[in-house]
Amino acid sequence: MKKQYLQKTKRIVVKVGTSTLTKENAQLNVERIEQLVYQLATLQKQGYEVVFVSSGAVGSGNGKLNITFNTSLAQKQASAAVGQILLMKLYEELFDKYDIRIGQLLLTKDDITNRTRNLNARNTITELLKMKIIPVINENDSTVVEEIKVGDNDNLSALVAILIDADLLILLSDIDGIYTDNPTKNKDAKFLDIIEKVDKKIESYAKDKGSKFAVGGMQTKLEAAKKVNTAGINMVIANGQRDNILLDIIKTDFKGSLFLAATTRLPAKKKWLLLSSNTKGSIHIDNGAKKALEKGDSSLLPIGITKITGIFDVGSVINIVDQDNNIIAKGITNYSSKTIDEIKGLKINEFKDELKADYLYDTVVHIDNLVLIKEMD
Repeated sequence: MKKQYLQKTKRIVVKVGTSTLTKENAQLNVERIEQLVYQLATLQKQGYEVVFVSSGAVGSGNGKLNITFNTSLAQKQASAAVGQILLMKLYEELFDKYDIRIGQLLLTKDDITNRTRNLNARNTITELLKMKIIPVINENDSTVVEEIKVGDNDNLSALVAILIDADLLILLSDIDGIYTDNPTKNKDAKFLDIIEKVDKKIESYAKDKGSKFAVGGMQTKLEAAKKVNTAGINMVIANGQRDNILLDIIKTDFKGSLFLAATTRLPAKKKWLLLSSNTKGSIHIDNGAKKALEKGDSSLLPIGITKITGIFDVGSVINIVDQDNNIIAKGITNYSSKTIDEIKGLKINEFKDELKADYLYDTVVHIDNLVLIKEMD
């Protein structure tokens, strides 16, 4: 049954968790990594485009430094700096056996949420794939701060998959997929083979936190699923400890949970707006403007705006908020918060007169630069 959803897969993002890459003592599990590299190399030689999101920098650094627990952010970042070298050295040696080159990218949230840097990252990864080079991606754990941190590689891999228009995201962990309960504690827990939509019921199954070296758990995987599924990308959670699991997934004969993509794909800009962008402020609107926007064929005009919160410039990404304080959309504004505050509630001819020489657009947010939050639901 899974075959019908995966048979057109071409571009794949594979994320591997720390628990798969390291042993209980935090040392790198070289045998398992060798098996993983063999599968990634095989996929590339079969004609698939492969992007590899690798966790494990902090864990492997801890192992090298004989640290059992990071007592501070600085210590964790130091471990990441040491561990990243260990990982890349090992990956390079192993991929070299298959005559495959790799390239490293260390990303932060800002590399994805900033539109210019977003496009640069996309172009770099796309060019690497054209050159038959496998991009190896991780968050820049050695320097990243909270403000520009994605926080976990499940969500990072989801953003990367959206960034490059992947067909499939595979999250490899130490579990087979999602169950209705913890199968080690409840023998009646049911395995979910195919998930059509991540709703509140599915989210209620995400309870465990993961291994002591990992960040997040099932919850972050479900967050990743919601992101990529909305963007029209399938996602699989599977056990990275199973032999040849990646090859089995591509053959569509595997144990794992498949999260189905939405039937329609969003344009690249709207994906970025909905899933990746930081907002600088909010535009509050009345019910008339809300109804017009929710029809899906209207831009935001000044006449429907009631107030502004936050300070932002032309070209900023903003939230559009209804009278019940619900965020109903995101968009790129044509005017600054100061200007919008001056023209809110005005008809087109009125705000043209108000702005005079500063008048540029009839719309505050054009429909091409606006995405509805309900597209996430």
